[in-house]
Amino acid sequence: TKNFAAWTALAGTLDSRIRVTGGLRVDAFTRTGDVAVQPRGEVAIKLQPKLTAKVSAGAYSRPPEHQTELLDDTLKAERSTQLIGGLVYEPTDGIRLQGSGYYTDRSRLITRDSMTGALGNHGRGTTVGGELLATLKTGPWFAWLAYSYSHSTRIDTPGTERRLFDFDQPHNLNVAVSYRMKRWQIGARFRAHSGLPSTPVETSIFDSDANVYFPAFGEVNSTRAPLHHQLDLRIDRSFRWGPVKMTKFLDVQNVYLNDTVVGYFYNFDYTQRAAFRSLPILPTAGLRGEF
Repeated sequence: TKNFAAWTALAGTLDSRIRVTGGLRVDAFTRTGDVAVQPRGEVAIKLQPKLTAKVSAGAYSRPPEHQTELLDDTLKAERSTQLIGGLVYEPTDGIRLQGSGYYTDRSRLITRDSMTGALGNHGRGTTVGGELLATLKTGPWFAWLAYSYSHSTRIDTPGTERRLFDFDQPHNLNVAVSYRMKRWQIGARFRAHSGLPSTPVETSIFDSDANVYFPAFGEVNSTRAPLHHQLDLRIDRSFRWGPVKMTKFLDVQNVYLNDTVVGYFYNFDYTQRAAFRSLPILPTAGLRGEF
């Protein structure tokens, strides 16, 4: 498969308070003869010396790229358009607060026919959400906090029920802080996010000819794994080895051994369910060199 992309961009200032940037990207997917024209732009307005409002919009595409998708030369690239609006507040040097909301409309999503198994561009979907970001950099300290909420749903084929995306995670929180002292740096990160959705098995059907049980599923992605949370710690020490900048580090992920449930698996007749859990703790040590 040969894909060609062209990208042009422009920027301009209408006055001292308004800045406009924009561009146009064109992707040509030669295998299917599909062409994606994707304009993108942003308008930034300085409402006050320390407060800026931003509005941006753009079009994007994703060509077939997974193994089963590449076997079908009739699939077109998935398309999406996105609108984002937000505020940026910088009260002083080293402090930045940012909030934004967004809406994404998706079309031509690649789906598989439940009866024939054939792939096609029949799906569509939407994502709505918002993000909050705060950063602090003062002296040897650096910290940031990021929280996002999103809700992603899709319709696989016309006339079917709307469902959650397989990787929909509404809540995502990350908090990090680090302190640098000469050649040493100590950092910690706490993260928490929603579990992935899943489709429950309500019962099973026994096929006596094949001597096997087949699951009878409930509503697609109607259940979700529990919330995951963990604390990570890291310590670095930098030094020079001739012209090479070296860093040795010790990193411990999930220090309080929270073995969160990632998913579930069933026994042979689907009458019992067991949890598949994440690693309780992951310590690593290493040495990195940079020229």
